[in-house]
Amino acid sequence: TEDFVHNGNDASPANLEMENPVIATDGRIFLHGWLGRPRAARHEAQVLEEDWAAATELDCLGVDAALYEGSEGLRVVAAGEYGGLGCWDGTTGAEMWRVPLPEAYATPTVDPASGRIYLPVGGGSIWVAGLDRDGQALWDEPARLCYSGESGGDSQRAFGVGCLSHDGHTYYFRTSGLNHSGSLYAIATGTGAVKWTFPTGSQGWAQQTVS
Repeated sequence: TEDFVHNGNDASPANLEMENPVIATDGRIFLHGWLGRPRAARHEAQVLEEDWAAATELDCLGVDAALYEGSEGLRVVAAGEYGGLGCWDGTTGAEMWRVPLPEAYATPTVDPASGRIYLPVGGGSIWVAGLDRDGQALWDEPARLCYSGESGGDSQRAFGVGCLSHDGHTYYFRTSGLNHSGSLYAIATGTGAVKWTFPTGSQGWAQQTVS
């Protein structure tokens, strides 16, 4: 026979049903429920039980939590379809700050050296958000417009997770469009300006897009 991990006495296993696991240095596994807040569980022997939850709601959909551990301890950052971008204390779950933004379908990227946060947002047009670890805008506003779905003639959304260049000067993310208009974007992290775009031809709203 095989042994299977179970959830012990946890009556709400769906709190950990989505999306991809993110692991903290203390071994906690961060996930969330459908349109739920970030949560974490510990794995002991054959049992995986929830032991941490963000103290306030956030409608996470197809996104993962992002973790940042600095001198002040662990912080958990996540974005919601309607709830903006939030940050919680990784020990207590208390909300530290929240910034209203257009809807988010992507996972935040956190610079491990500085705690700066980057995230593409929008349900038609595309903005890129840039915040420091305390939720303050890196540029003249929390998010800068990268693409207008109205003037561009097609709606785009960003899914998955972006990434930073090794020197931290460029942030990259990819979008999907309803009519093969998706692109790869390169953003200057110092200004939030678009450096360049590359048309990938990605289409559709699914996370796994078709080229």
